Amino acid sequence: VIGTVDGVTKVSMANAFIQDGAIKNAKIDDLTIRRIKVASGATFGLSWGNKAYSNSSYMLTANWVAPPGGVVPITTDSKGRVLVIAFAHVLSTGSYSYARIVGPHGTVDMGSAMSDTTLHGYMIDDAPINGTSTYQIQVKSAVYGGGTCLNIGICAFAYYR
Repeated sequence: VIGTVDGVTKVSMANAFIQDGAIKNAKIDDLTIRRIKVASGATFGLSWGNKAYSNSSYMLTANWVAPPGGVVPITTDSKGRVLVIAFAHVLSTGSYSYARIVGPHGTVDMGSAMSDTTLHGYMIDDAPINGTSTYQIQVKSAVYGGGTCLNIGICAFAYYR
């Protein structure tokens, strides 16, 4: 529809597909964009994150395990990066407890503890896949029953530049 509003000629479209267009100034109430390409030619996506957490006690074994609340999937794009931050609050009873972050492209050691300790770690995935990437925090003890994971948390943030 072409008409005049306040003395200015305007075009109104209920539904439109624009193959190629230039907009000098836009006012938009609601907008969904998958990818943005700026004038420099760089392609940008939209950043977002996901998280998991549990405060349920979990007895540690001698094998690496991702307890409930220790796994986080996130939609990723190969043009981006993923920052993963994790913690595990462990109570060791007579042997060392360990924690690590595991992602599609590697593992980051978060250290060990011999008492009531919170272990922290972070990972940067600089080559995420196009699809869903899964990151997890895993814990274990030097011996079966050598400790308890009191609570655990992990978050993943996909960002683009």
